Amino acid sequence: MWLTDGLLTVTNNDTTIGRTGVGQLTVSNGNWRARNVMVGQNTGSRGTLTIVGGSSTVSSNFAVGRSDCGSLAIVNVTGGALYITNASVSAVLDVRGGSFTNTAAPS
Repeated sequence: MWLTDGLLTVTNNDTTIGRTGVGQLTVSNGNWRARNVMVGQNTGSRGTLTIVGGSSTVSSNFAVGRSDCGSLAIVNVTGGALYITNASVSAVLDVRGGSFTNTAAPS
């Protein structure tokens, strides 16, 4: 999936990128809002999230990979903004396996 403009809101369900196969999400513009995000979740799965522009907000848990199942998870933030936050300050980034790289300039 490629978000190039507009608004994508998934706050009533989990967003899984690469649950049992291969999944990819690229945010190059627009706004993406999600509650729980999982990248590379199950055995043998491969998930890739690339953020190059726009604004992305995760309001609860953001899990990258799993160390116990051999999944491949890659998260690259090279531009735009990624926020993992909520009003109760309980949102979590959990890098369990794979890689999380942020080379975006601070805004």
